[in-house]
Amino acid sequence: MQLPKEFEERMRHLIVDYEEFRKSLEEENEKGICINTKKISVSDFLRLQAFPVIPIPGSPNGFYISKELKIGRHPYHHAGLFYSQDPAAHMTMNLIDIQPSAKVLDLCAAPGGKSMQVAQQLESGFLVANEIHPKRAQILYSNMERMGFSNVMVLSASPKELSEIYQGYFDLVIVDAPCSGEGMFRKNEESLENWSIANIDLCVERQKEILTYASRMVKKGGHILYSTCTYEWEENEGMIEWFTGNFPYTCDTLKPLGEPGIGNPLCRRFYPHKWKGEGQFVAYLKSNQEMEEKVQRASFMPVNNPLVQEFLINLKGTHTLYQSHQHVFEVVDHSGMHFVSSGVQFGEMKDRYFLPSHYVFKAYGQNFLHSLNLPLTDPRTDAYLKGEEIMADVPNGYGVLLVDGYPLGGFKASNGRLKNHYPKGLRNL
Repeated sequence: MQLPKEFEERMRHLIVDYEEFRKSLEEENEKGICINTKKISVSDFLRLQAFPVIPIPGSPNGFYISKELKIGRHPYHHAGLFYSQDPAAHMTMNLIDIQPSAKVLDLCAAPGGKSMQVAQQLESGFLVANEIHPKRAQILYSNMERMGFSNVMVLSASPKELSEIYQGYFDLVIVDAPCSGEGMFRKNEESLENWSIANIDLCVERQKEILTYASRMVKKGGHILYSTCTYEWEENEGMIEWFTGNFPYTCDTLKPLGEPGIGNPLCRRFYPHKWKGEGQFVAYLKSNQEMEEKVQRASFMPVNNPLVQEFLINLKGTHTLYQSHQHVFEVVDHSGMHFVSSGVQFGEMKDRYFLPSHYVFKAYGQNFLHSLNLPLTDPRTDAYLKGEEIMADVPNGYGVLLVDGYPLGGFKASNGRLKNHYPKGLRNL
């Protein structure tokens, strides 16, 4: 790997064992997964023996996998039992404890690894997962949908817009800041090609702006979890020094994993020559400011449509649904933002019928009155994931198809024929 000369000069001054660090960048990047414990326990996943895994030290549900393994088409991946995540990035959320009742904002969330880790730990609390870029916000939504999380609201807004809606509201704001991306050099050639001092300076200004808006949204005693995938002091410890010097925040303690920060031992660094994963920096910032809680609320009318009620007959339990334009959903948070999704998307009102969403099958698959449970080895499992119609003796109407007891997606049965409702963009083609 040909590294920029200026980068090497800067790192020699920062990293004591630079030669070991430099050597690690020539190695292939590590691969990892995180088990979705909202769907399956770690012990049950290990009993499935889907593929060989090795535990990540300090993580309750993270595992290393073979670098050669391709898992995106695996039925268990489609079922949302796990998701891919860099092992070092995975450790960020393991450095803190999240209360089950917490209100959390992930400000720069796509593709959603940290958001998915948070959503698994929340019970009565909820997560607002935000991504400013609309296309990336759709990827974020798709990942939340695949996991079947019911406690997540997905937004696509700027930090400034969010700070005008939420003030002193969140227990935790996650800022996985846009950065110079040096920690991704061996994983992403584009980050290497785009490296420059000018880009570092641009990232520093952007990080300051994002942190300024984030600071307004945290309640007193709450926290900002700040992370980057760069090694630069200016974007890491230097940014924390600037922030705590200009805002009523103090650096709080993280769990002692990885390496201490440079000049600030309360921060943590992850290097590829010392941790099996890519580069990460993490800091935990506690708010000491008096901030009155203010949230702009939006109101929605409950849905009382006979077409929706007819669909709900297929489900056990009670659901209070709302409608925005043609979309029907369960509300997680009533903030006055235009959202990509709010809680579970139940479906969409058409001219003369109700079209259920993939999300409702993923989130409430276990509650459908009618289902077809196929083993992993059944050829109909692969056929379903390819979008094919399959045959089975199932009562007419909507139901859910499961693999080894875990929801893959929906179908509509008619006289033994199961019309496939697996979204075209997600199929194994």
